[in-house]
Amino acid sequence: MNITLIIAVTLVTLALIFYSVGFFSASKKERINIITPIFYWLGVVCDISSTIIMFSLAHETKNQSSFHGIIGIIALVLMAACAIYATIAHHKNIAEITLAFRQHRVIPYIFWVIVYVIAAASKMI
Repeated sequence: MNITLIIAVTLVTLALIFYSVGFFSASKKERINIITPIFYWLGVVCDISSTIIMFSLAHETKNQSSFHGIIGIIALVLMAACAIYATIAHHKNIAEITLAFRQHRVIPYIFWVIVYVIAAASKMI
């Protein structure tokens, strides 16, 4: 296996871990603590890094456009929006914003995990 691909897969798996910690850290707290936006941002950084590497690998193999690439970018943008929202919720510390964040973070997270699982499953077939 190509070392560049191993790095990309490791980074996207770290993104999954960071997003999951951020997601679950916001579940039962009254307010969003600093851990939530930190882990969302760590996930975004790993996700962007892995996406750049995977796009460069796709360019090398002339596989430049794919359905997975499109939904992957959508998932990345949604998670970046969650990171921004988590940061605002933490800094504002207003109950309505915190509640709205808890409600709105679910769909992007589930969508991102589905994209991750589809990619992993497609590589195993």
